[in-house]
Amino acid sequence: MAITWRNVAGPNTADVLRAAIAASAGIGEGIAGIGDAAKQFGADKTKIETDALIAELMAADTIKQRENMLASADPSFLNMERASERAYELGGDERDLTKVLAEEARAVDAEQLLHERDVAYDQTIFDRDITYEDTINTREIKEAEELLKDQYKREDYTTMMDQKFETETQLQADMQTDSEIETRFQNGLLLIEDEYNKNTQLDDLEFTRARSLITQEAQLKKQAASALAVSTAAKEEALALIEKQLKTDLKKLEVDAETLQKKNKLEAEQKEIKLKSLIKKQEKSGEGLEKILNTYSMHGNIEDTDFGKGDREAFAVMKDKITQRGISPELFDKVTGNIVSWNDNKMGFLSNPNDFSFTFRGVRETFGKTNWLNLGTYGLPQAGVGGVDDDAVNHLEAAILQSKNDKDVHDLAFGEFTAKYKAEGVEVDKADFESAWTNYVHPSNLGYAPSSIEGFMQSLIPPEEREGAVPGDQILLYKQ
Repeated sequence: MAITWRNVAGPNTADVLRAAIAASAGIGEGIAGIGDAAKQFGADKTKIETDALIAELMAADTIKQRENMLASADPSFLNMERASERAYELGGDERDLTKVLAEEARAVDAEQLLHERDVAYDQTIFDRDITYEDTINTREIKEAEELLKDQYKREDYTTMMDQKFETETQLQADMQTDSEIETRFQNGLLLIEDEYNKNTQLDDLEFTRARSLITQEAQLKKQAASALAVSTAAKEEALALIEKQLKTDLKKLEVDAETLQKKNKLEAEQKEIKLKSLIKKQEKSGEGLEKILNTYSMHGNIEDTDFGKGDREAFAVMKDKITQRGISPELFDKVTGNIVSWNDNKMGFLSNPNDFSFTFRGVRETFGKTNWLNLGTYGLPQAGVGGVDDDAVNHLEAAILQSKNDKDVHDLAFGEFTAKYKAEGVEVDKADFESAWTNYVHPSNLGYAPSSIEGFMQSLIPPEEREGAVPGDQILLYKQ
């Protein structure tokens, strides 16, 4: 019965389709399932492409055609090792046939050489003598015989040569007359020729049968390739549906991930706002030294510093000196908590120990525990570099008494300043005011005395116009 697409069953795709349906149903179970389906898709794709290439290799007629197909194939989704092995198997018949034909050709050449030798022998048989036997080209005869033995390995070779030898021996033994020799010799040649013809006919039949089998195999390969193509199309369609569903679900996951990222970012921003609020609240908590340390902790971990007993005693000494001048402890703590900072000078503690600092009217002052160079021991604060000297006490006292007054006067004086110069037709700005104010409150001009609007406005009058002016007075600010 002829082989057609009706009676040749294609590969069963039920398992692949069931896997496709199961993969589609379980797609929502998470990204792990998507990865497995994508991996299976790659494996199925590789098998389909490799099967299709093998089908084409099976339809090829020669080894050369199969080699060209392998060389030009795109290896992206191919199992090249499997395809190459199959191509080599398909070329086995052609290689065997080529080997048989080559062996037969060499056998024909050897037989022809022996035949020519026998013809020459026949022509000289009547004048044959011992001298003629010595001149026979024994080397060529031996080479022909060895060629048949080594390369063809034919099973009938020994028998044929034994028969030939016996024939020649018998001819020589019975050689009584020229007629007998001729007859026997010709009969021997006929036997050899007949045996050769029989073998040749058998070889021709085997060759024809081999060609027929090769032709039948090629037809079967084409039919199998056609059936495989139908199966491959069904698999491709199923895998395309899976791939489409995977892309859709991956897109959904990307959208969900983006939404989650935005949510996390918003939560992080809210946490940061709450943290800043707590920091501000913490910075404003406490009084005096407690507030100073709380403020430091918001910008650095106080536990990682070497703040110790000596620093606390130095602050207590400053507080004691200030309160002895009539300033209440409550006012001291309230003001110092806002204007004093603690500095961790741990990189140079021997000659530059930790200290407290504040700025009053543009001048920065420090106080704290003394260094070894001043005291000879690391301990009690006193006057000297790094200690609590009188200038620092005077500046801090003035800052406690005058800081709020300076701020209030500063804010009110700006209005008076702009009104004065506006009346004179002079345009001034905030920078002009700040320059005049800095000159007014500078210690070389105002010292520790309280600031006042009257004093600030008086400082704006040119020296030569002031009452009781002394030549050489500094001009603080004056614009025509």
